[in-house]
Amino acid sequence: MVYTVIIYLLIFCACAAIPDDTTYVADGRKIILRSDGTWTELPKEDIDGKSNFRKTTWGMSIQAVKSSESEELLKAEDDALWYKTTIGGNECVILYLFVDNMLCRSKYIFSHDHTNKNLFIQDYSALKADLQKKYGDPDEDEVVWLNSLYKDDLDDWGLAISIGHLAYYTKWVIDNTQIYLSLRGDKYKIQLVIEYQSLALRERERQYRESQKLDDL
Repeated sequence: MVYTVIIYLLIFCACAAIPDDTTYVADGRKIILRSDGTWTELPKEDIDGKSNFRKTTWGMSIQAVKSSESEELLKAEDDALWYKTTIGGNECVILYLFVDNMLCRSKYIFSHDHTNKNLFIQDYSALKADLQKKYGDPDEDEVVWLNSLYKDDLDDWGLAISIGHLAYYTKWVIDNTQIYLSLRGDKYKIQLVIEYQSLALRERERQYRESQKLDDL
């Protein structure tokens, strides 16, 4: 206990020399000290220090994420950052989401379109194969029919996705991160997304989004 207190005192005394977010681990606890002198303690699930999404780790501040990202910034808000990039030849948006100035979730949202909607299934399958190479077999892998009208007509499966009849999703749970690949649609629009979420910060984010919704009432 005394050792931990000494470590924290040394951290706080050094804060003026810190150029950006700096992570300290002491007594099994992870402390992120910000360049403005504020600090945040993360759950134990997030103390491994590995990159969770691109060059970021869960709990990083908005400013630290900005410093880590080299792509074109499209938009910045108090709890979100949008960037533009290309993956596998397809344009997409990178979305970083924050709660209490801590990175808690990130997404690749693909923005390309196909005249033949069935080509989205090929895109999904290619991304799934790449993710499986990196993370191994998924924990869940589902094709869900909410309406079977086009189920027997393979040529119309893309149409079925675009009107919400059919959805694909695959999920991996890797250490403290859930990775979710999904293909779904509504009103003739199809959305292909890869989402990364901190499991340790998931409940905190849920409470934050719920409070936001109540504030809007």
